[in-house]
Amino acid sequence: MDWHAESIEEVRAGRPFAEKRVSPIAPFDRDPATAVAKAFDRETGRAVDPSELRTYAEALALYHASAEEKFKNGGPADTGTTIRRHLQITQIGLIGKEANQVGEAGEEDPESEAVAEFEHPV
Repeated sequence: MDWHAESIEEVRAGRPFAEKRVSPIAPFDRDPATAVAKAFDRETGRAVDPSELRTYAEALALYHASAEEKFKNGGPADTGTTIRRHLQITQIGLIGKEANQVGEAGEEDPESEAVAEFEHPV
C-alpha cells in the first residue's frame, strides 16, 4: 500500500472537532433590535452576527424531547412510569456557589483554615 503525506494528514484519530457554538450576551435594551446589534460572544469578545442568534421559539423547539436524567425511563421516547434513580455519594467537595465564595470570609489565602473542606467516609 502506497501512503502519501496528504493522505496521512487526512486521517485523524479520535473524535472529530465539534463546531464551536457562540455564547452570546448583550447589554439590556428595551428594543430587541438594539440589543441584537450590541451582542457579543462572552468567551471571545467578538461581535455576534444576528444570523448566529436564535429566537426563544427556536431555542425551546426541542426542549420537550430532551431526556430527564433524574429518572430511569425518562428518555424522550419512553412511555409509562418513570422511576427515581438512587444515588450513592462517593465524594464530597466544594462546587458551584461554595467554590465561588472562596475568599469572601476575609482570608488572604484560599488554602487558609477559613475554607471548609469535606472529608467524610462514605
